[in-house]
Amino acid sequence: QYWELAGFENPFYFETDFHSPSVSLYMNFSNMFMGLNRKIRANAKDKELKERRVSAYGRAGIGAVWFDSELKDIETDERVGNQFGRGFSGSVVEVAFPFALGLKFKVNDLIDLSLEGEFTFIHDDKFDALIAEDEFKDRYILDINDIPDNRVRNSLGGRYDKFLFVNAGIDFKFGTLKSQDEHIEWVNPL
Repeated sequence: QYWELAGFENPFYFETDFHSPSVSLYMNFSNMFMGLNRKIRANAKDKELKERRVSAYGRAGIGAVWFDSELKDIETDERVGNQFGRGFSGSVVEVAFPFALGLKFKVNDLIDLSLEGEFTFIHDDKFDALIAEDEFKDRYILDINDIPDNRVRNSLGGRYDKFLFVNAGIDFKFGTLKSQDEHIEWVNPL
């Protein structure tokens, strides 16, 4: 059973509430890599450049994540720990690195729909309320409890948690159609 291998007496699960603000660099791949080819093909055929309706983009950034994770007994819904100190329940603030890829679909001049997948790497091992055992602790530290700082003890050589989510969105472009013919998202910079 998975809980016995992890050193627990009963089955368990985790709950994590979190907030993760970040600052990201937005890269429009469609404008960067596909715009020039479309323009060359349209000019070669002496045709008007067709309006693009789909755009691929990516984001990479840095931010913070603050979370409250709890490891709970599946039968009693109470917080649990184990004799090896692998269970963690509490609040933490850490650095996070989000990376995303997405597609944007132009509905009209004012509205776009988007579908995005975001992968976030957290510089901590407590997001899932379970601290991983690793060879570093076993090989180089004779008694892990000799390290006085619990935060240092739990992060030495540990693995980092990560999460992935997919979201759908609606973008509404402010401004008037008279102020600009097209939103910058859909304009070829060339």
